[in-house]
Amino acid sequence: MSVTKTVRVGTMPGRINEFAVEVGTPISDVLVLAELSTEGYEVKVDGAVNNGTGVVTESTNLILLARQVKGNSVVRIGTMPGRINEFALDGTTTFAQALATAELSADGYEIKADGSVVADMDAPIGSTNLILLAKQVKGNK
Repeated sequence: MSVTKTVRVGTMPGRINEFAVEVGTPISDVLVLAELSTEGYEVKVDGAVNNGTGVVTESTNLILLARQVKGNSVVRIGTMPGRINEFALDGTTTFAQALATAELSADGYEIKADGSVVADMDAPIGSTNLILLAKQVKGNK
C-alpha cells in the first residue's frame, strides 16, 4: 500500500504550490510534475542542498529551486480577510517587489510585516515571515 504525501514545491523568487505524491517518488519526478527546470538553480529539500536526486520521504515538506543567494526564505503574503499564499523570496527583496511577486496592489490597504506597519515600501523585507494587506478602516490594528 502506497503512502501519499503533500509536498510544497517552488522557485526562489516565486510562488510555492502543493503537490500530492507517493512516498518514494523521485525528487526529479516531482520537479517535472511541478513543471520546473533545475537549470541555473540549486535544489534544496527541506533546506538541505540536494542535486535533484533521492526520493520523497514521509518527512519531506519543501522542495525549493533557489539561485545561490544568501538570505532566501519563505514569506507568507496575503490580504485580510482573504487568502494567504507562500512565496520564496530573499531578504533583499523590497516590500513593493514582494507585493508585485504576489500579484497584489497596496492601493487602499495598510501593509503590515509581522504585525508592524510598513512605512517604506522600498525597504528590504529582511527576515519577515508574514506580509498582510489590511483594509484602511478604523479598528484594524
